[in-house]
Amino acid sequence: MNKNEQIRVIIAGKHFARSYDYLKAELPKISLEMVELEDLIKKAKDAQIIIPAMAKIGEEIFKRASSLRLVQQWGAGLDGVDIKSATRYQVAVANVPTVGSGNAESVAEWYVMAALGLSRRVCEIRSQVSRGYPWGIPVGQALYGCTAGLIGFGGIGKALAIRLKSFQMKVWAIQRHPNKVAAQKLGVEWVGGIEDLPQLLKRTDYLFICVPLTVETRNMISEQELSLLPKGAYILNAARGAIINKKALMKALDSGRLGGVALDVYWKEAPEPNDPILDYPNVLATPHIAGVSDVSYRGIAVQVAANIRRVMSGKLPLHCANPRVSLKGFR
Repeated sequence: MNKNEQIRVIIAGKHFARSYDYLKAELPKISLEMVELEDLIKKAKDAQIIIPAMAKIGEEIFKRASSLRLVQQWGAGLDGVDIKSATRYQVAVANVPTVGSGNAESVAEWYVMAALGLSRRVCEIRSQVSRGYPWGIPVGQALYGCTAGLIGFGGIGKALAIRLKSFQMKVWAIQRHPNKVAAQKLGVEWVGGIEDLPQLLKRTDYLFICVPLTVETRNMISEQELSLLPKGAYILNAARGAIINKKALMKALDSGRLGGVALDVYWKEAPEPNDPILDYPNVLATPHIAGVSDVSYRGIAVQVAANIRRVMSGKLPLHCANPRVSLKGFR
């Protein structure tokens, strides 16, 4: 690439708008544009870097974007990128792991906020203040002494465990390869494998979803799993919507078995305004902002900028999902 040539970067979608400012601060000389999804195919034709912002990046994009060198996720999840097609068209795909960017800590803070919000029923009580009645109710549920069940014990799970222990909660966790040494260091009382999910659910007052969406985790929490939770349990999800079966979740809400649900992710994003899941008084909903903080955005921007520099100088990006892609396409 000619050193005087400007790097063309597209943020695919108009959501997560502040990513533009943070990346521009790291790479002020790049050509950076946020584009609407309907304009993506046309705009992608001349782009060298695409950053998905709730956009699906599939074969149609790779086929038309002849200059494309890198699809760089602003964060960890790559479920919206067709990695096989990217490899076929010699385009590198990379993400920013939650650990080391501040993202894990930010998501863990959201989980604590959401657990407290559900426990103290903040969705229901705001109007009571302006009305002045009823005063002094409801009686909130304390986190103290309750059991937190973590599905996933990676970067986010570990950051969350540290914070929940400060509330003197009992913390249980499952992960694909249980790390009992790490669990013990963080004060986690029990850690098991995926096959131990039923055992975890039966003991859990607050269920935290901390795993990526994969073939194995899609619909991981469905009717059978929900039936194992104690009556009045809370579910919190800032991972991916499809990890929980939506119909089963709504059925559990309708039955009154759940104390409440906190959602930062959905089965379709953004959800339809009339999505019935948003009508439940004990559902706390936020717009995919668990990892959106000043700390995480600065950390992510640094790593995204580093990968853009690497790729444009002929090197594979860090945390590359398809490292066998040929370097020939980068020169």
